[in-house]
Amino acid sequence: MQSYVDFFYITNNTTPSYITASEAYIHEKELKRKEKAEFDHTPERLTQLRDDLCSGEDEMRSQKYVSAFKIYTRLAN
Repeated sequence: MQSYVDFFYITNNTTPSYITASEAYIHEKELKRKEKAEFDHTPERLTQLRDDLCSGEDEMRSQKYVSAFKIYTRLAN
């Protein structure tokens, strides 16, 4: 279920309303040190994103944390 929620927020360029940015992040963004990269919405990228999110969630449920964090780190990069 979490992978579907993550997929929605990544592909719709939005943030859940209960998440607020830290003061440091806001300051860095104002100084143009932090810029949010746009997600490439090609069919191949969307399919890969879906597969990676589902795999990461499956690994977490199986308590294979190292593998799950490798998948999530790759996604974050």
